[in-house]
Amino acid sequence: MALAEVNFFSQTLMRTVPFYAILPCDKTGFDGKREENTPFKTLYLLHGIFGNYTDWVTGTRILRWATDYGLAVIMPSGDNRFYTYNKANGEDYAAFIEELVYVTRDMFRLSHDRKDTFVGGLSMGGYGAITNGLRYPHLFSRIIGLSSALHFPTTLETMEDIPETPDCYPFSRTFLSTIFGDVKNLKESDKNPVVQAKRLADSG
Repeated sequence: MALAEVNFFSQTLMRTVPFYAILPCDKTGFDGKREENTPFKTLYLLHGIFGNYTDWVTGTRILRWATDYGLAVIMPSGDNRFYTYNKANGEDYAAFIEELVYVTRDMFRLSHDRKDTFVGGLSMGGYGAITNGLRYPHLFSRIIGLSSALHFPTTLETMEDIPETPDCYPFSRTFLSTIFGDVKNLKESDKNPVVQAKRLADSG
């Protein structure tokens, strides 16, 4: 098993960004022989708010789990931005997730097959995994949402009860507006996974 820290220039975020990659490239069987040199199934794993790309390695058994199952795991940083986009400030962390799949496939021996490619996350990362898994069905065949923060598209429709001052970061009106943009129609937008799921079902 190899653990690699990678920094690359993201064209969607227009800056150098880091991620961890777990690659079970040296796995051997009980007979001591190296296992077949086939592309890895891959899980893109998204951390929660206040975290970064190191969380899964330092706080879980993902290294052992990935090794046992021969699974590559890619863990990027989401910078408290919910892995979504905001046209007002030009941030597009949703497009970054799509870019990350293609970049890592070029870097490593990862399967290009949709059925071998998964996305998952915790809390903020769970929201990002579900919304981007539904946004890019041509890339991901499975979605894992752990305690996913799915309430924002509905609770932010009216923000009168949310404090405006940054003192309540990360749940101030000011901060949340920088992430989700105009919240007036958020419930009916593709930032609401319920809307995404219905559109996907309607499209067949």
